[in-house]
Amino acid sequence: AFGDASIEVAGVQLLVLGSALEGSRPPAPLDDRELATVPATGRLHHLVRFFYPSSESLSAPWDALLIAAIDRVVSAATPAEVARVLVETYSPIAPLLRVGTDGPDAAAFPVEMPAIPPHTHSMQWVHNGLGPGDPRPGQVYASVRTVLPVNEHPVPAPRRFTLAPGLWAEFPLALPCTAEGQTLPAAQGSLPQPQRPLSWRPTGDDRSVRLASVLVAWNTLHHFYPYFDVITTDWPAAQTAALGAAALAADTIEQTRVLERLMYHLHDGHGHVGHPSVTPGRVQGLRLLWAGDALVAAEPFKSAEGEIRPGGVVLAIGQRPDDAITRELGSRISAATEGWRRHRLLAAIAAEFNQPTSTVRVRTGDGEPREVAVPAIPLDQFTHIQRPVNLPRNGSQVAPGIVYFDLVGADAAAWSQHRRAFAAARGVIFDVRGYPGEAGLQVLRHLVPGPVRTLRMSIPRVTLPDRENFTFNPEVFWNLTPLQPRIAGKVAFLTNAGAISYAESCLSIVRSLGLGEIIGQTTAGTNGNINRTMLPGGFVMIWTGMRVLNDDGSVYHGVGPGPAGPGARGT
Repeated sequence: AFGDASIEVAGVQLLVLGSALEGSRPPAPLDDRELATVPATGRLHHLVRFFYPSSESLSAPWDALLIAAIDRVVSAATPAEVARVLVETYSPIAPLLRVGTDGPDAAAFPVEMPAIPPHTHSMQWVHNGLGPGDPRPGQVYASVRTVLPVNEHPVPAPRRFTLAPGLWAEFPLALPCTAEGQTLPAAQGSLPQPQRPLSWRPTGDDRSVRLASVLVAWNTLHHFYPYFDVITTDWPAAQTAALGAAALAADTIEQTRVLERLMYHLHDGHGHVGHPSVTPGRVQGLRLLWAGDALVAAEPFKSAEGEIRPGGVVLAIGQRPDDAITRELGSRISAATEGWRRHRLLAAIAAEFNQPTSTVRVRTGDGEPREVAVPAIPLDQFTHIQRPVNLPRNGSQVAPGIVYFDLVGADAAAWSQHRRAFAAARGVIFDVRGYPGEAGLQVLRHLVPGPVRTLRMSIPRVTLPDRENFTFNPEVFWNLTPLQPRIAGKVAFLTNAGAISYAESCLSIVRSLGLGEIIGQTTAGTNGNINRTMLPGGFVMIWTGMRVLNDDGSVYHGVGPGPAGPGARGT
């Protein structure tokens, strides 16, 4: 439940089944055979899941099915046996699926395809982004099966897909169906389940679950991520490395890091993988900032072991040199700009050293380095935003006639208290070094000279695998109408690398319409609504599911609207 909810329980019965970890497969390296068959299994699984529109697919237990398929293919001795296992696994969902091998021992399963019954309509998947099949009002992304008259849209011939060298699968991308949408022929047989004890639950402690989580993450992004034409990455190699690491990972914590390293190769500021059990309740109690390439203390810290002054340079934490820390943690942060990676690193460092006490080696000025014990603090007491600590009050003058307002987190009510003073000011500084509240949009409406349409956002429309004929739905624009009173003075927007998404939407409008100067650092270069996918084992993956362009049609991703963006000025 999201928001307030109440639950009434009529009765409870508890039955002890045993350990949830009982029967989990232990870590073991992938051998050469598995390096071919496991990715092939993941590829077929997602081809069927995303592009075989059978009625049976709507209720399929996809995670359990993939885990069961992995269990079986890793034991298959020959390519023909792999093909047979795959068709037996997925034919209860995809009765028109055929899997086969090439070469001297060529084989195909099933040997004979079932006959197609008489039909009047055809069915195919249309993905507007990757979303639920029953979208609710306000849902941005939706995956829907579309029923079409067969005389206008006949069922195509089966299409062949390479799964691995010498291993292929084929099925039609549209299916025969009735006018009511029941696909034909009806599937036969039951779906396999992971061969585990009754008490077992899929967690990161199981090898097949870890492999499955990599396959779901990689294949989902392979078919739906909208920026592979912009970023430079070897995505297939990233899958190989992640599978190898997942096979050897010991538990959910290590698997989270495996998935984070996979997301690194996506170069997406929204890209992130997390797990509820890995979220720390406490973090290191020393707030850090960047000073060039050095990590420095942002605030004074005192303890019985010594003190750390603001600006003190951190040389090591817990016997790990600072460059080794930033290099290792940086390899687990997905970012479209290096500035956003550095911004995220500050929080990652705090979360990494969450033990009751960590030793920080620090140097202040020209003094000798010394070690100070820093305790952990509750997460809700920690602020990692890369901004000064003592900011001016909203509505205060920082120079004669120059008024300051912090947009980060500010709602419309906070803005309404001061808007008339801003309209009369000689100059205004808006602080966007972070994520604005509702006031961000309100301010823009006091700046635009008339109704405007800006920001080019669009959702991928996916009907074919492998981003073939990757198209986008009609663009969605922001429509702004002006509000009174107008801000007539000079305007500057102060920003930094921690500005992402909605913050960049506001700054993009400023830049495109010339509403003020943008001053500060390059922003995160990441915008558009996020998409969210659950992975086997309880992992959650978020990523940018929408394409955003600059108003002139140029590339936005990895560039952003900060001072480094086209047409902007600032330092």
